[in-house]
Amino acid sequence: MDSLYLVFIGLALVYLMYKNISVKRKALKILRDYSSRLGWSKYKIEDLDSHYLERKDELGKWSLDALTWGDLELSEFLIKTQAFYSSLGANHIYEAFHYLADESTLEWRKKLIDMGDQDREICITHLYYLGKEDGSNLHFFIRNAGDFFLPFWLIQGLYYLMILAIISIPFIKAWSLILAGGLIIVNSLIYTSSQEKLRHELFNVDYFQKALKRARLLEKELSEDLVWYKKELGGNLEAFKGIRVSPLQETGESIEFQAFKDISNIFFLKSLRQYARLGHRVKKNRLEATRLVELLGELELALYMKALIANKAMCQAEFSGDKLLSFEELYHPVLDEPVGYSRQASKRLLVTGSNASGKSTFMKSMAISSLFSQVVGYAFAKSFSLSPGRIYTSMALRDSLEKEESYFVTEIKSLRRIVKATEEGFCCCFIDEILRGTNTIERIAASSSVLERLAESDSCIYVATHDIELTELLSAYENVHFREHYEGSDIVFDYKLLEGPSDSTNAILLLGIMGFNQEIIGEAQAKVDNFLATKTWRKM
Repeated sequence: MDSLYLVFIGLALVYLMYKNISVKRKALKILRDYSSRLGWSKYKIEDLDSHYLERKDELGKWSLDALTWGDLELSEFLIKTQAFYSSLGANHIYEAFHYLADESTLEWRKKLIDMGDQDREICITHLYYLGKEDGSNLHFFIRNAGDFFLPFWLIQGLYYLMILAIISIPFIKAWSLILAGGLIIVNSLIYTSSQEKLRHELFNVDYFQKALKRARLLEKELSEDLVWYKKELGGNLEAFKGIRVSPLQETGESIEFQAFKDISNIFFLKSLRQYARLGHRVKKNRLEATRLVELLGELELALYMKALIANKAMCQAEFSGDKLLSFEELYHPVLDEPVGYSRQASKRLLVTGSNASGKSTFMKSMAISSLFSQVVGYAFAKSFSLSPGRIYTSMALRDSLEKEESYFVTEIKSLRRIVKATEEGFCCCFIDEILRGTNTIERIAASSSVLERLAESDSCIYVATHDIELTELLSAYENVHFREHYEGSDIVFDYKLLEGPSDSTNAILLLGIMGFNQEIIGEAQAKVDNFLATKTWRKM
């Protein structure tokens, strides 16, 4: 019976290991096939956003503000194109696009993006094994890590006693079972009480150890082409020399193996022992721990950009000091069949055109490529040149019942922050439908005054508007426009960027296309004709 007991335990462990390895290898093969695809991973915006917001104050540097982030729909774009292998990497990518990089960081990131296929395979493997851990936040763990409230020798002693009790069951059945049962109760109580005190820290300690293991293997396996990266990685790993990581520290396990690990975590106090061993070391080396996490995140960012470049027409951005924006075949990356925009040496643009002609898409195209250029050094264009500067937008605004603010008040606040930013330094500003929340006369007067003030700065200012009157009032701005043509009763847009101000409208024609009767359309057109002739409004 004793030998059968040992054989049963051995066979069970062998089965779990075999099942676990086969599941991981199959998943890894699929992910390698996905390496040039977009949108295959399954992360949620709220998880990535909470990680960024928690660390934002910690970094203490300028961040893309919430209005600009929302205007450019960057969360939606990252989720739609997500190709993330690990939670650490997904969080790092989401965070990275909130901050503009300096010149040295951009060069550093470009070299990682250009890594060879062999190094790319190695990175995919280890980031996959690091894996997804819902709710993980390593920066929270690093910031809050400290000494454990129970002595390490006590936790380690309970672990060895449990091992001894299980091994001795075939030989000292009664006493071993009593000891094992008592230890299960004691260890479960300690684990439960510790979860209440260190819930967030214990949740992340296991993931940090996975990151530590993967970083060590990456330092060994990456080629000498990335020696500069390996050197920095190794320098930060030195702070954790002597910290032993379990060989079972993996992600992507089978369901059976994960259940076994969860049970052993309670019975053998695995996460508590890890925290007691690791917490003090992280507390003493917070800078090294933080940089270690960032370095792994940079690999994930490089893999994401590699996949994006494989699926989208992108170019390396060029930077100049002339404070102008130039681009060729610029487009918005969410469009399947975009029309490219080309423009040279533009500092201030006034973009006019009728409804749905492409003004907003053009503004967002310039803004998102300006951001990508200053985060990863690439733009969605055939060529793209800009001067580095902070990015601000005022586009998809709405009123706020919670703040008791009207749409117009929201607009004013949004524009005020842009004016203030241009007074503080060089910016790239993108404004869509300026002050549309008020009456025509005051809108044109106020808009022209605000835009004249912005033109006094050396910032790049790009504005889309329906108000053709602004093209006559603002001499400091170049004029471009979009137009439509008609095929029978249909309006057709070619979305081509044209020189000069717009001289066409389509709002009344759209009423007809959308089913309004001809009497309404006729009255509206008569009012327009009368105003153009007399420059006054009168009841028809």
